[in-house]
Amino acid sequence: MQLSDRANIEHAGNLTIVTVRKDLSSRFRKLAGMPIAIMQICREIASFKPDHVVLEGASWAVYLALLGFALRKTVPRARIVYHAHNVEYLLRVQRENRIIAALTRLAERYLLTVSDRSFAASEEDRQRFSSLYGIMPHLLPNGIDCTADRATPEQVETVRQPKDDLGAVHLDRRVPRKMLDDLVQAGRRRVGVAPGRRSGGERLHADRLAHVMAQADDVSGGASGEIQAWTGRAFR
Repeated sequence: MQLSDRANIEHAGNLTIVTVRKDLSSRFRKLAGMPIAIMQICREIASFKPDHVVLEGASWAVYLALLGFALRKTVPRARIVYHAHNVEYLLRVQRENRIIAALTRLAERYLLTVSDRSFAASEEDRQRFSSLYGIMPHLLPNGIDCTADRATPEQVETVRQPKDDLGAVHLDRRVPRKMLDDLVQAGRRRVGVAPGRRSGGERLHADRLAHVMAQADDVSGGASGEIQAWTGRAFR
């Protein structure tokens, strides 16, 4: 189950991916329409008569907490599993106001308590959950299958860059809380340029990387809220 700006049903092998239509154009519209979206999601989930429901990947833990509460009423026999991609409260404290952060902490605590089983992506996150909420999730590290879709030598050669060139590739949702601006700063540090300094070719090198990022949506051509990809190459 997922939300997007258009409804869809896809079949990939033994998987059925149901997309519920939801206006994602602004935070306010997303929040206002969430009760209806949660009812739609619960209705779809109930139609599958699931044994387990995995909650993960929402843009805000509060949405998952509301969904978890509704699922306890809709599919009471299903076991709920919460897969935490991070300790969201700690991210919200850095990026949002106190009210949003406090709501996130309440929602995250509820998710850990309402779930039959919960997972964290790292040992560090497990310890942080334990410190914040007194609950120790199981460990489920993010995995990468290095044997799948390996590039051929010819493909590698087409993207190989000279020693002094800097390339960047990003595949993700381009949303503020992903902190992609940090990638630009990392690029500047890569060429030895501190933010705000001007030093000829190195400054140009960093600014070109920043320009690539600024044009990310145009490069990817994806709709708002969808997975977007961009790639850029900057030269001295």
